[in-house]
Amino acid sequence: MTHFWVKPDKLNPVVVDKDVNNTEFRDPTAAWWGKDGHWRMLVGSVRKRRGIAYLYGSKDFMTWVRAKHPIHSKGGTGMWECPNFYPVSVIGNVVVNIVKYVLKNNLDDTKFDYYNVGTYMEDKDRYVPDNTSVDGWGGLSLRGKEVNIDNQRLEKRDYSEVKGITAAQADVERWGSKLQGGVGPFGLLTLATQNLEEFTPVFFRVFKSPNKHIVLLCSDARSSSLKSDLYKPQFAVFVDVDLTVDKKISLRSLIDHSVVESFGAGGKTNILSRVYPELAVMNQAHLFVFNNGTEPIVVQNLKAWSMISTDIK
Repeated sequence: MTHFWVKPDKLNPVVVDKDVNNTEFRDPTAAWWGKDGHWRMLVGSVRKRRGIAYLYGSKDFMTWVRAKHPIHSKGGTGMWECPNFYPVSVIGNVVVNIVKYVLKNNLDDTKFDYYNVGTYMEDKDRYVPDNTSVDGWGGLSLRGKEVNIDNQRLEKRDYSEVKGITAAQADVERWGSKLQGGVGPFGLLTLATQNLEEFTPVFFRVFKSPNKHIVLLCSDARSSSLKSDLYKPQFAVFVDVDLTVDKKISLRSLIDHSVVESFGAGGKTNILSRVYPELAVMNQAHLFVFNNGTEPIVVQNLKAWSMISTDIK
């Protein structure tokens, strides 16, 4: 369906709401067309530390009225920026009658994106989140130049640079060889300076247990930037992998300037980090593979690609 738009001469701003603080009211979503013939969109805001995604409706795309209730809000989360709201299919990869909706917001306090999934009742303009919360980053992966490293042995406290790619925007797949006993940390130093003044490590820790190995995938933003006034969290999640059967463990990381998203064991576990380096930017960013454990490891195969820009017309 094609629409032709004419910019009004005397309609700026488009949305005026005297009950909302205009300094904390921004980032409207793309509007969507409802079954009732009305347009809808969300706008991010905050009231007394309660993050809010206000819902607005319009019959003519020029006069917008705020709904009685926000689409969603949460106390203590601060300003919600860049909201987004879209349907996803429950079955397969095509949007069918059975759908869930994803609500995404960026928290101004932490500079991180947060997603939740729930049910949208369009006839009542109500959204009810499920009892789950999924963080993530959706990006378009386009691979350019490729670099391969095979069977590289890393002794304890050893690291090696992955050269020949644009480390500020990269796609990295790494496969480790047999791992015995308790080893690690070992993994990648992403968005790193040449002398490691800044770096964001993504790594595995492997521990012994009576029956099987316990594997953790970790990310640590404390060394990601020399800036002192940033939120620099640490993450660690269990990886469901049996090293006695699989004999190896995989790591894939997508790197895009301030975003590092990593997948352990073929996507069984996922960690996303938002970081803001001061020095490790553009061509000053480097990528290293490292082993900071007490036992040597072998990088069975590492593939890294520079990311190329999309051509959007």
